[in-house]
Amino acid sequence: MPTRPLKKPVVISFVVLCLLAVGFVTALPAQTNVQDGVEVIDLRSWRNQEGRTLADVNQGHSMALVVLVSPNCDTCAEAKTSLENLRERAKKAGIGYYVLMIPDGTDTQKYFSYADSLKINAEAFVWSNAEAKASPTLTTMPVPSHVLLSTDRFEGRISNKWAGVPPSTSIP
Repeated sequence: MPTRPLKKPVVISFVVLCLLAVGFVTALPAQTNVQDGVEVIDLRSWRNQEGRTLADVNQGHSMALVVLVSPNCDTCAEAKTSLENLRERAKKAGIGYYVLMIPDGTDTQKYFSYADSLKINAEAFVWSNAEAKASPTLTTMPVPSHVLLSTDRFEGRISNKWAGVPPSTSIP
């Protein structure tokens, strides 16, 4: 059976449909998902006070250790010396250490002010993706909690997590 070449309007329609499909896929909201049984966090959904993403700031690190805190957490303030010691140990190991916060409203400034008050010399980030919710894992963990992430450019795969600060302030 002989084949005939596609007519120009059909080819153009096909190309337009392909471009629309690509645009739709890239416009989907960033969400936490599970790959191979491991939860993956979108690092682009966390922004610091200057508007930079955790993905941008963490470049050059294959691992990131994040501590979840909240302005309502008295334990976080009491543990700031341990948090600083853990941040220093992570730095020596070549691991980025960051403060993550999930705001309960639109006033993110109080979260950044709280992170600054801890004086642990770690960059702070808030959840900033209005189209998707933060990971259920992160939203249900008590504060303070730590999460060790294996990272690539845009994603962090949860390698380990634990509530509080390890008594020895060593990386598990």
